Formats: sequence, C-alpha cells, structure tokens
Amino acid sequence: MTRQPPTGNQPAATPTAMPSLGEALFGPFWDAWLAGRSRFALLATLGAAAGEVTVETYRGNVILAGDVTSREASDDAERAVRDLPDVVGIANRIRVRGAQNPRSGVTDAEIRNGVTAQLRHALPLRGSIITVESVYDAVVRLAGVARDTRASETAFELAHAVPGVRRVINDVALQTEPAAEDDADAA
Repeated sequence: MTRQPPTGNQPAATPTAMPSLGEALFGPFWDAWLAGRSRFALLATLGAAAGEVTVETYRGNVILAGDVTSREASDDAERAVRDLPDVVGIANRIRVRGAQNPRSGVTDAEIRNGVTAQLRHALPLRGSIITVESVYDAVVRLAGVARDTRASETAFELAHAVPGVRRVINDVALQTEPAAEDDADAA
C-alpha cells in the first residue's frame, strides 16, 4: 500500500503488522511530514507557547510532550493535532506547569537509576531488550529491541513517568519476525 499526499479529510491509514516496501521506504518521510504539520498546527493554536511542546511521530502516531501553562492549552494542542489528516493515534503527555511539584535537584544519575529500575521490573517488557542509552540534562534516550510496538510504548511511558524526566527519546527498534528456518532449528 503506497500512500499519496492527503487531500481534504481522508481516513487515516491503519498500520499493518508487516509494512509494504513503499511504507518501509517512505514511512520515515511520512512521519517527518506529519511531525512538521503537527508543529505548524501547534504554532497556529498555541502561538509562542508551541515552542515548549515537542512532537514525535511513529507510523502515524503522534506523541506530544512538554510543558504548558494550563489544561486548556494542553487540550487545545491535542485537538489541533487530532484534526490533521493521517493521524492514526495521539498520546498527549503535555504537563501543566504548577499542577504538580516536580522534585527539584534530581540528577541525571538518579534519573538513569530510576528509569533502569522501572524497565527492569516491568512485566510487559519481557522478551524485549530495552536499556537507557544516555541521560543528559534530564533527557532520557532509550535504545534496544522491543518484541512489539506495545513494549516500545510501555518503555516510553515508564521512562516518562520517572520524577525529573523532561523528555524521552525512544530509539528502540522493533524485533523482526523470525524466519521459518529459525523456527525449524528451534524445534
């Protein structure tokens, strides 16, 4: 299935288990295009406050993170991105400033230890190898191989929930299906 540039309100493309050659080659470009459109929609909706919100996309799923001044601004940002064509799903992880008291003085080492502990004890991550590649200025970079998309999303959510984390960069690759020869050897 090859995607064509959206015109009007086309239904969102649903991700499949095994992408076609066109999706495999052009998927990252579509995600970059969707991220750019999302940033523009945020700028039009939030104005200068849009600079506080980060946008990440993967196969049509948009993840919003950052800080805004009110719950209304967070809801407006989500609504603006949700209305874009080709958005499959949206995760609104925008925090409202002052809504919770973040721990002050959390070091990168404490954040690394907290995220590592969360990943180590999470049952949904069994069968996946996901590690904390780096933590710099409260930005966590995850790496490794996840057995499925849900495991990758779970790792992102667990890392983002650790006190002191400002942003999570999810560089976790998805495990490919084992070849039929591998199944025969295992038997």
